[in-house]
Amino acid sequence: MLLLRSIFWLTAAYLIIGPNVTIPESMNQLSNQTLQGAKQVVAGQLDNINCTSLQCSGAKAVIAASLSAKSNPRAGNNAPNNGNPAPKPIYEQTDSTIPIPRPRLVRTG
Repeated sequence: MLLLRSIFWLTAAYLIIGPNVTIPESMNQLSNQTLQGAKQVVAGQLDNINCTSLQCSGAKAVIAASLSAKSNPRAGNNAPNNGNPAPKPIYEQTDSTIPIPRPRLVRTG
């Protein structure tokens, strides 16, 4: 019985996904559609809020600004690259004056 269930679900997954489907492309499209739908829902709910305090008005302004801002796929890296290669990680630099600790043995946990 277990073998039959496994065969059934593997066949169903193969038919749904299909041999010619590019998963990253379809996932990006689905992600973008979901994000746009969520932004519309939040914007609609944001319009319904009546603020009486400064803190509520400020929070409402921050949320409205974040909804209208472009999404940055590389968040946290706002520095322009200007065509320069990315710096190497510290463990790959040979001229570093910082002492690099030795790797831990597997048996020490």
